[in-house]
Amino acid sequence: MDILDTEQSNQKFISDQLKAYLLETAKWSKFLSIMGFIFCGILFVMAFAVSAIMGSVAALAPTNNMPMDFGSLSGIFTGVYLGIVVFYFIPTLYLFQFSTITIKSIENESLPDLEKGVGKLKSVFKYWGIFTLIILSFYGLSLLIALLGALM
Repeated sequence: MDILDTEQSNQKFISDQLKAYLLETAKWSKFLSIMGFIFCGILFVMAFAVSAIMGSVAALAPTNNMPMDFGSLSGIFTGVYLGIVVFYFIPTLYLFQFSTITIKSIENESLPDLEKGVGKLKSVFKYWGIFTLIILSFYGLSLLIALLGALM
């Protein structure tokens, strides 16, 4: 144990200002995560509603005038919507876990719980960072393909 560890053990859990910032952040995170869960629920219902509507349109319309089969497309739309729900649910869950764990850790002044809560927040940013890198890679690849196509 060095001097820095000895000095830190004599200090308070965290400063009052840091506690206030973390508590306010956790409360807003809880609000945003609850809104995210509601959004996921709406998208989940829409996944099956769009499928049902497309199936009804396909049953009512004559098949010889339609450029594509709406009945088969309804399954694709359902799959896409459910994929979006799963994709959006994961960071929303991490955000909710951050808020609940952080609020509990501040109330109990538990540093291990606070570390766990901040670890969940790190997971949110890591998730969106990886997603951003993937999207930027697709943009770069699309630009490269477009440039190569223009040169040919």
